Amino acid sequence: MINLSPKPKSHGVPVAYHVVKGITHYGIYREGFEEATKLELEWFTKYLGKEKP
Repeated sequence: MINLSPKPKSHGVPVAYHVVKGITHYGIYREGFEEATKLELEWFTKYLGKEKP
């Protein structure tokens, strides 16, 4: 597993690193999709503004 977050973080870019347990690489598009999407929306809302309806 490679954590790429230190590089952007060192340049002041807000990062979040999450591990979705129990999936393979492509599982993020199937069984991990809902969890990953929730995390993504939380990050975008926090750093880029409010959700739009």
